[in-house]
Amino acid sequence: LALGSVLSACGRVAQGVSCLMHLSRDLPKSRETVMKYLQHISAKYPMQFPPILGMAELHILEGRDEPALDLLWKAVQRDSQDTDIILRLLNRIAEKNPKMAGVYIGIGKVYLKAGAYVKAADHITRDVDMDPSLSEQGIKLCHDIISCDPSEISAYGAISRFFVRMGRPLAAVSFLSSSGDSHPEIREKLLSRMEEIAGTSPDHAEILKNLAWDYLKVGKPGSAVQSMERALALDLSLVGEGEKLFTAVIESGGDHADVRLGRCRCRLNVLDLQGAFEDVRQSVRLDPEKIDAGIDLLHEMKEKGLHDAAFYTFFGDLFAMKGSYEPGIRILQEGLQTVLGEKERLQLLIRLADHHEKAGDLESAGKTLEKARELSHDHAAFYTKMNEFSLGRILSETRALEVRADHGESLSQHEVVRLVTHLVLLGRKDRAEQLVRDQTRSRGSEETKAIWANFHEQTGNYALAAACADAGDRYHRIHLLESAGEPLLAASALDQE
Repeated sequence: LALGSVLSACGRVAQGVSCLMHLSRDLPKSRETVMKYLQHISAKYPMQFPPILGMAELHILEGRDEPALDLLWKAVQRDSQDTDIILRLLNRIAEKNPKMAGVYIGIGKVYLKAGAYVKAADHITRDVDMDPSLSEQGIKLCHDIISCDPSEISAYGAISRFFVRMGRPLAAVSFLSSSGDSHPEIREKLLSRMEEIAGTSPDHAEILKNLAWDYLKVGKPGSAVQSMERALALDLSLVGEGEKLFTAVIESGGDHADVRLGRCRCRLNVLDLQGAFEDVRQSVRLDPEKIDAGIDLLHEMKEKGLHDAAFYTFFGDLFAMKGSYEPGIRILQEGLQTVLGEKERLQLLIRLADHHEKAGDLESAGKTLEKARELSHDHAAFYTKMNEFSLGRILSETRALEVRADHGESLSQHEVVRLVTHLVLLGRKDRAEQLVRDQTRSRGSEETKAIWANFHEQTGNYALAAACADAGDRYHRIHLLESAGEPLLAASALDQE
């Protein structure tokens, strides 16, 4: 005791404390007296660490672990460099009391001061796991770790774990997300932890929303879309965020059909019907397999009030793409009852005629075009459709007559003439000539000559046509002679008339 006191009084504090501690270890009954000496030395030399560490060890030897912890933390706060001694004392407490709250946080604090951040985070986490009431303290200490080393993933993981233990998984995800914004170089590692939290909270829409944005930030648009769709299925109030995310995906080069349909659903919920309609159009353009989904969404748009000509035209076209003409026709007819503008009604009538024609109802197609004629006013689209319709009827009639002729049926003279005229018009001159030969084998000479005359006239051989023409039909004969470049013969026939 005297030696320790004298050494300390001479300013050799470490040696004095060491002497006193030898005594306390060898002679337990001296510990109370040694404690008083150490307290006196510490009061005289408040910036010296040896007396503080000595008092902490005395408390440990006497089984008073909590005051020992307080003293050790006091030493740490004063930037003591005696970390090995402090850790040794803390580990002695931990060995004696493995479940004592605060021990491992103390060890973590020492490791934090020593720059061993992984060990610091591990020990802090261990203590909080044993005593959740230490969560706030653990969060603060892990923030201290991050401020020292922003790339220390273990600290981010620990903080998120503490938030989850506190029943605040959204706070954990928000913390990780904002940390990723501050430190993009570790965003993917933080995202893995966010996925774990989302897995334990599958029905938390806000967590899924945050996860979607982070997926997009790391270049995973597919995962972003899936996560946002799950969030929207849980909470439709997030449609604004959903539309923003889907738009961001599209603008970043991820313009896929599913993304368009996702944004369409968001726009439907905020009654942006024109925007939703455009998304459906683009989704079908990108992936024709989305026709059924598009039809369902168009039905919703119609119920919510979208009734313009472009809408009904596209709606009908989707059914036509499926080969379901009847539903498409009903949609277009409904549009005609709703749309008032002449130009728009003409557009619907032309499309309706087209659907009737493709459905094989040429009579309804013709009647619809007659209605369109009343609104056409020399409209180019009407005349284009009329030409298409006429060609369609020619092709349809040609197919029907050819089938009958191929089955050996003898067509009427009128039918043969029409079929030959159509075939030549379609550029099938050889087929027309063969059909004339087949159909005139068993006919009388007058019918045969008339049929051949028509064939030659259609193919531009007017001289042969005139030779085959009925002599009684002088005007037709005169026309053929003139067309054949025989004006004198034509004049002679006219004089005879």
